[in-house]
Amino acid sequence: MTRTYTTWKQLSDENVDARVFSGIHTRSADEAGITLGKNVARYVLRNAHRLLAAR
Repeated sequence: MTRTYTTWKQLSDENVDARVFSGIHTRSADEAGITLGKNVARYVLRNAHRLLAAR
């Protein structure tokens, strides 16, 4: 079966459900991970010029 998503959120939501239903993670842990990932991405995009220039 091939899965197709039109947004990153659809993929994330389905992934969270799969992890919760299989007992791998709690919903709150996965939701916290998604929030952390978004914050890291925002930081990197805002500061990429500084991060790359430091090398």
